[in-house]
Amino acid sequence: MAASAFIRTVPMRQRVQACAGCLLLLGLAALYGGSKPRSAAGGPVVIRSSFWGMAQDAQVWQELARRFNARQNRIRVKLEHITGQDYHAKLLAMTVGRCAPDVMAADDEPFRNLAINGLFEDLTPYLARDREFARKDFYPPFYDTFQVDGHQYALPYLGHCLLIYYNRDQRRAAGLSPDPKPDWTWDDFTHDAIALTRDLDGDGKTDQFGMNQLSWFYCLQWIWSAGGRDMDTAMTHYLFDTPEARRGFQFHYDQIHKYHVCPRASELPNMNWEAMFLTGKVSMFFTGSWWLVQCRQAKNIDWDIAPLPRGPVTRATRSTTEGLTISAASRHKAEAWEWIRFVLSDEGQAVFARYGRGIPSLRHVAWQTFPDPKTPQHEERFLEAMDTYARKSSLHKHWLETARVFDREWDRVLLGKSTIDDFVRTVVPEANAIVRGEDDL
Repeated sequence: MAASAFIRTVPMRQRVQACAGCLLLLGLAALYGGSKPRSAAGGPVVIRSSFWGMAQDAQVWQELARRFNARQNRIRVKLEHITGQDYHAKLLAMTVGRCAPDVMAADDEPFRNLAINGLFEDLTPYLARDREFARKDFYPPFYDTFQVDGHQYALPYLGHCLLIYYNRDQRRAAGLSPDPKPDWTWDDFTHDAIALTRDLDGDGKTDQFGMNQLSWFYCLQWIWSAGGRDMDTAMTHYLFDTPEARRGFQFHYDQIHKYHVCPRASELPNMNWEAMFLTGKVSMFFTGSWWLVQCRQAKNIDWDIAPLPRGPVTRATRSTTEGLTISAASRHKAEAWEWIRFVLSDEGQAVFARYGRGIPSLRHVAWQTFPDPKTPQHEERFLEAMDTYARKSSLHKHWLETARVFDREWDRVLLGKSTIDDFVRTVVPEANAIVRGEDDL
């Protein structure tokens, strides 16, 4: 696809980011000689592989590259750590500037839009020729996230799901059992959250809250548990206006405004949710498996991990994932595929588990390597959730734009300025217009 045609298919905000990035990337294109790195005659093929994240993420990828490069002398992986904000917009800009990496790590939320717009190679033929991987080997919510119209454009290398970290000492002090029942329900959860919300010094102000506030996106678990859905199967429109979805949103609205078991920003200013849990201000903290490494370092609290409570219809939680894909413009696709195969080998997957980056996407490796046998916590509950009740959310090609609409109006819900009916009445028609592409210039 020509660069001009490519840009016309991308939403305006990403076009601006891409065009601005291209001004900087003209120099990169000259440096890299387009998408083909220079190497000595007869030397190994050099492929570029990009990723985002912090220093800890760089350590993981550096070890993977060292291991891969030591195994053979035909291919050399050159890592590119793209720091700062808007990693995926930078990938778009690099593609337009004809200096895209050969292999790219990609997050699930913006992936579909970029795949539809031609950034990524269709990996379906590679999988057909190479019997090393099959869908059954992966956690399905991870694998299926990177499918578009029946074609596989990336393979997941790790993922996460949301569960509840809880403070066992605070449960004892509140007169509860140190651990919730494994089969607990919404009613059990509400009862415990109320009991854990306490004025500890008798001054009439709450010092300890039962749980943290959740974003609208983290409320999908309640919607699914109530029998609702976020979108129709074809992802043509949102279903937040159904009774089941309203019931899921209302469950959290009541936690905030009826039972007041969640702190408002004004009650615990200048503290993020992680700090609130680690300092004992919040007793139950909804977050993902990515936080295990940090929480394991907490020596001052007795904590563990609970499954999500069962709702009126079922139990559910949300999964999220990261994948590896090949640039459609790469001149070294066969070599890029070999690098991906290594990252997804048992050896490569074990590296992610050892660094605590997340749940390995291959199920058998996850069970062998993810739970730390040296810790008393029930870390295997993340894997049990992936096996039984984790779901992927509906990440359509305009997801980032609709998310901004939901974020804007959910802030009003959190502040008590909008009810759930107000929220649904406002966001559903606006988001559905975005899904239909009516606001794309």
